[in-house]
Amino acid sequence: MVRRRRQSVLEDVVEIASKLPWKVGLGLAVVSYLVLHSVAGIKIGQPATVGTMGNYMVNQFAITMGLS
Repeated sequence: MVRRRRQSVLEDVVEIASKLPWKVGLGLAVVSYLVLHSVAGIKIGQPATVGTMGNYMVNQFAITMGLS
């Protein structure tokens, strides 16, 4: 029995997208761009207290990943 190597979620998504028609893949790419572009445009202020630093870092991380 041949073992299948473990794949990451990204590899699974690419494999699924490769089995779809090219028009669907193009549509998904456009939708992904629009969503990530809107997330990247969000401006957040400085955290008010030390207690809100965690929430600030999560928001900033999401915005940074949207820029990539």
